[in-house]
Amino acid sequence: MLILPNHIRHNYRTTRLRDGLYMFHTKITLQQCEQEKYTHILICYKCFKFEEHATRQSTSPTQHCSERLSQEHTYQQCTNLLKQCLNCQGSHRTLAAHCPYRKNIIRRKEETERQNRLIELVPK
Repeated sequence: MLILPNHIRHNYRTTRLRDGLYMFHTKITLQQCEQEKYTHILICYKCFKFEEHATRQSTSPTQHCSERLSQEHTYQQCTNLLKQCLNCQGSHRTLAAHCPYRKNIIRRKEETERQNRLIELVPK
């Protein structure tokens, strides 16, 4: 990620991105660039449930381990080499970006947001 000082950010965006980007002896055209899309999802960092409640509202008496299905320790004390997701029971960490459960939640949220934007465009 390219980080520029505040005083040249605006000028950089308006002039350079029209022509593309040149760095490390490589030219990247504007057609090759795509802005990364981020969708915020609510995560409880105590029980690791997605889109149900925030950590403050958790009713779980103890913090779960995000690496394995355990309430006896947290991820900092976890010594297991095999990981298991709390949401889909897959062989990965609970917060893994490639978790199918997480991807499904993001996909549904993006679809809902897209439908809401379409509803706002319809004249009343």
